[in-house]
Amino acid sequence: LNLAVEESLKSVNLFCGGVADKPTGQYSGGMKRRLSVAISLIGNPKVVYMDEPSTGLDPASRMNLWTVIKCAKKQTA
Repeated sequence: LNLAVEESLKSVNLFCGGVADKPTGQYSGGMKRRLSVAISLIGNPKVVYMDEPSTGLDPASRMNLWTVIKCAKKQTA
């Protein structure tokens, strides 16, 4: 389980620099969005419902997040 959590956090850039060890109350809005996507993809679920997962993210984070989502989609399709 720890490995799955670590990989999921790495995929959305929340593992480096001690970010994963911070209380989530200190996260920015974009970090919380990325965390929710990371949590939803743990365990490789067949179905995940997301409502505008990239709203409020900067362009680079948005592109990375959609890449992560597309890769997850390919792995379960």
